[in-house]
Amino acid sequence: MKCVVTISGGFTGITKTYEGEVDLPEQKEKEIFNLLSDAQITKNENFRDGLKYHVQFKDTFKQHEAYFSDPNMPDAIRALITDVKNNNK
Repeated sequence: MKCVVTISGGFTGITKTYEGEVDLPEQKEKEIFNLLSDAQITKNENFRDGLKYHVQFKDTFKQHEAYFSDPNMPDAIRALITDVKNNNK
C-alpha cells in the first residue's frame, strides 16, 4: 500500500512530501484506517509554528486520508510517518 505524508507549517513554512510503500499486517492496517477515519484536527490558536500532517494511504480499491497536528496525532500514525520519512532519505 502506498503512503504519502505531506508536512507543512512550522517556523520556516516549508512543505515537505514523503512517499513510500508500507507493508502492514491486516490488524495494524485496520487500526490505521480507523485512526484516519476518526481523525479530527482541532483549531488551537496557541499552537504557533506547529506542523500539520496530511496522511494518505492508497491501495488498489480505496484512498484513506486525514489531517493531524502535533498535539492530536496518535502514536501509531506518528510511528508510521517516522518509518516513511526514514525510508525516503
